[in-house]
Amino acid sequence: MKKLVVAAGIASAVLSNSAFAQAEKFAGFQLGASLDLVSARSEGTVTGNDTTSNQSSGNASLIAQFNFALGSEWILGLGGSYQLGENKAGNWNISGVTNTLKNLYSGYAVAGYAVDSNGLLYTKLAGLGADSYVTSSSSSTTSVTGRGIGIGYQGFIGTNTTFTTELMYNKYHEFTPKGSSNTVTPQSTVLSFIVAHKF
Repeated sequence: MKKLVVAAGIASAVLSNSAFAQAEKFAGFQLGASLDLVSARSEGTVTGNDTTSNQSSGNASLIAQFNFALGSEWILGLGGSYQLGENKAGNWNISGVTNTLKNLYSGYAVAGYAVDSNGLLYTKLAGLGADSYVTSSSSSTTSVTGRGIGIGYQGFIGTNTTFTTELMYNKYHEFTPKGSSNTVTPQSTVLSFIVAHKF
């Protein structure tokens, strides 16, 4: 009987350490880059009419993130991103108004669940910032902010290399371009494929 109790205790310790290793494997600093497929939409009032314009873009981002293991299966991550290109976010041909988002950046928090030692499901909340470049009869740049929410899955494709697929919905606050009576509310859905090195 005593041997059974000892064996059960050893098995429990091994399983506990293995479970903790699931979350621990994703803990630490990650630095990576992403390919972003962006479907953007701008809603607002242009020349007195309520209207919407949709455009798509391809982009790339740099990403830095640090994950903390919380117990055996959960992680909390904090990070930031900067998009290298610009996103077309509206083209109203009739009125000659266009909207382009440049210098996009984010700071975010991630809550993740390690399904096993090679797979992490997570949700993401982000604070957003960008420069909105609006052209009409004149041009202006306005700094805009917003929020984003998303989900993703991260796995390992090497000892210290991760591959992530992520889907985000981002919405910026409504603004009025300088020297204009138009209002614009940019938003986007972004599908990202991320490769990162875990240090």
